[in-house]
Amino acid sequence: MAPKISSQQLRVLHDRAHKNFDTLCYELGYPGRLMVIGMSEDGKHMVQVYGVTSRSPDNQNRRLKEVKGTVSTVPANAATFTGDPEFVLYDAMMGNDHLHCVSNGKQTRDAWDGMRKGGDLISTLAMWHQEDDSNDTPRITGACEHITGGTKFSLAMLRGSRWGAGCERLQWIYENMPDGLGMFLSTYSGDGKPLPPFVGEPWLMPLTGDINHVAGAYEGALDDEWPNFVALAVKFIPLNGGTSIVVTRNKYPEVC
Repeated sequence: MAPKISSQQLRVLHDRAHKNFDTLCYELGYPGRLMVIGMSEDGKHMVQVYGVTSRSPDNQNRRLKEVKGTVSTVPANAATFTGDPEFVLYDAMMGNDHLHCVSNGKQTRDAWDGMRKGGDLISTLAMWHQEDDSNDTPRITGACEHITGGTKFSLAMLRGSRWGAGCERLQWIYENMPDGLGMFLSTYSGDGKPLPPFVGEPWLMPLTGDINHVAGAYEGALDDEWPNFVALAVKFIPLNGGTSIVVTRNKYPEVC
């Protein structure tokens, strides 16, 4: 159930969300991998958006593919794929019933399994750290839960410590978000060498219209502005317990 909020307060939130969307489109630079979790505009679905951008030609040779509710990164052309499967091939979205998780790596299953057993999101990632690459790429993970009394949305980031060795473990939890709004998190906050990690609080973002409208908006933002766009998936999770709907948009066709 959505929280009680005045129409004026809601307008302010939506204005802020659309300004943040413009920043995503025109000012962020290079986001890496990104996610938005929140509520559909009609208030009937929890929503997950997952986007993949990549500067490496090896890592651009990927697609997002949905099979029986699980969305995974797979090679677009397996014959020419040379990326590191440890980091770039993984289940990005999985879940059923009341719990659905999304992440930018192989931690997705640990998050889902651990939360099904009663853990909170950050505790399920205790054995994980930032990725072991030249950028200390953060691991970002999200969870949508339909709980007694409403909805609960969690975001977590594991990023390299600003003091050298170690890992910073961050979690944000949002209960009963307003309809048509979500929270955004990305691996990077722009371009550079090394790439700078996302810092600060997650951003409020719009989730306007049906699943195809949401997919079109975020695909347009990524594909139009960034030549590094690879793929996008949007998942609508009905609160009434029905089957989730997934839409994927990919830059490259699958080559069999």
